[in-house]
Amino acid sequence: MIVCVLSSAVRRYGYRIVLALVVTLTGLWSVVASAQDTAQVGLQSTESRPVVAQQADSQKTVTSPSMGVPTPATIPAKFIAKNTSLNDVIDAIQGKIGRPMVASPKVRAIFVTGTFDLESPMATLTKLIRTMGLMTYDDGRSIYLYRDSEVKNSIVHMGHQRMSDVQSFLRSSGLYDEHYPLTGDGNAPVFYVSGPPIYVSLVVAAAKYLDQQPDVQFNSAMVLRVVPLHNTFVVNRRYKIRDEMVKVPGVADVIHELFGSSSGAHPQSTPSGSSVLDMQQDVPADVLNLPLPKSSDAKAEDLSGRDRMVAMKGEAVWDVRMVPNPDDNSILLYGPSAHVELMERAIHAVDVAKRQIELSLWIIDVDRQKLNALGIDWQSSARYGSFTMSANSPQMASLNGIKFLATVSALSKRGLANIVSRPIVLTEENVPAIFDNSHTQYYQLVGERAVSLEHFTYGTMVSVLPRLTQDGEVEMIVTVRDGQSQNSSTAKNTTVIPEVSDTQISTVARVPKFKSLLLGGSTIDRHENDTSYIPGLSKLPVVGRLFRLDKTITEHMVRLFLIQPRVLMHEDGWMDGQTLPAGDLMSERSEMAKTSQMLEQYMQNVGSDFGGNKKGKSTEAHDARH
Repeated sequence: MIVCVLSSAVRRYGYRIVLALVVTLTGLWSVVASAQDTAQVGLQSTESRPVVAQQADSQKTVTSPSMGVPTPATIPAKFIAKNTSLNDVIDAIQGKIGRPMVASPKVRAIFVTGTFDLESPMATLTKLIRTMGLMTYDDGRSIYLYRDSEVKNSIVHMGHQRMSDVQSFLRSSGLYDEHYPLTGDGNAPVFYVSGPPIYVSLVVAAAKYLDQQPDVQFNSAMVLRVVPLHNTFVVNRRYKIRDEMVKVPGVADVIHELFGSSSGAHPQSTPSGSSVLDMQQDVPADVLNLPLPKSSDAKAEDLSGRDRMVAMKGEAVWDVRMVPNPDDNSILLYGPSAHVELMERAIHAVDVAKRQIELSLWIIDVDRQKLNALGIDWQSSARYGSFTMSANSPQMASLNGIKFLATVSALSKRGLANIVSRPIVLTEENVPAIFDNSHTQYYQLVGERAVSLEHFTYGTMVSVLPRLTQDGEVEMIVTVRDGQSQNSSTAKNTTVIPEVSDTQISTVARVPKFKSLLLGGSTIDRHENDTSYIPGLSKLPVVGRLFRLDKTITEHMVRLFLIQPRVLMHEDGWMDGQTLPAGDLMSERSEMAKTSQMLEQYMQNVGSDFGGNKKGKSTEAHDARH
């Protein structure tokens, strides 16, 4: 019918007029349809539109119309994404865990395709973070997500606080993240932080906030703190040298001396600008009153000093109870939190690791006339009694220990030298090592109405206190005491106290790497009476003297002390008094065998250079017939 109408209209009015009429009617129809759609959209906007999510079974779930946000009960079990923004996936996971999640613009720009399980939202989130290369930070309320390329770092400088103060504040406020630790010395006013931008900004802001309020104590509650020691001892160490008792203070005594033994049941104020610690007496041993003076005029740089220096702040004296616990080598602290924190920093400052040092001592007696063969020239000397002392140079030298000992071994084979002792001890730097080989003799003192037993000790004692320099050299405080008994006899009820010769050397020496320290040069005169006889015949009357020979042997020896320090590495071992460097023990033993063969060959060559008989001994034969 429409076709017939159009045909008749064309014949009557022409095709151009009919075409224009059709176009006009079509435009009017489009306008009317658009108006109807707009009216329907306006009607729907007055109500909450349901959010539609596609499930795996193609069913639809509608959220609560009152909230407009998905609730955990209405979130589908799976989320199917087809080239969907990662932000939509994060929104679905956020609705499941019930916590806000903030994604950076670079994260929202990622598009993903796949199926995401919402039954375990945290596991899905962890897998998503690992797969997409994201980093997160949780401040306790919201979860922030960033791309790895958005990592931010900063170096923070402070004037009053330390890195440990910032860490304590962040931990107490729940903002610290172990995945992004602060790097630096806990007692230093500078540290480095790297991590998500929001985390770095929070750390920098916290550091500035703390640094602007140096005198504010953020936590004054009473706390109990156990501070373990890993590199030193908490209690004193005592050892005996001859008749003298020596005490090496432990960390507890050091901290006690640092903060002083000030007293007072009530806090006492110190004058403004004063840096002097008030010291008083009569304080219980387990209570430390810590005076921290306030110095408002001093600059922050004056308080910094070395990295391990502990900055003290405050203006009152308070009580901190300190109890050393030797069972687990720790210190128990009880007191205000800020004050305990200060003492803990001081304890960690003195509890530092020490390097181990192996000390080898060689006590050598060498024939005086063969002393020059060792390559030692004591220059001019003077004799006092039975001792020969150097006059123009100190009695010590730094030399190659292996070459020296090879020469000594060659002399000892010919009876011109004697290695008296060669102890080896392992110690730490700044810890004394004692070599003591002594003899004690007792004698009776008889008075008119009293009797007592006294004693005296003599022998060889060497004390070495080593420390390491920045160049790797070993500096040693050496004390040598060498005593020899001259005579001892007893006649009936009378005891003759023997005469004891004593040589003492005390010095400070610095030994380069792979070198040894040689001390000594004192002469020892030894007289020995010996009788040789033929058993049986020597006891015959009158003629028995013909079969007996009496002789006196006199030796002039020079006593030398050779100290060989060796710094051990952390991987080196210790077995049977010998250090075993880290590595294959079999290869180490083969190297030692080669060294031993080299030394034997060297000693044979050196021994062939020494001719003649023993010139340091004179023998006087006394025939009984004369």
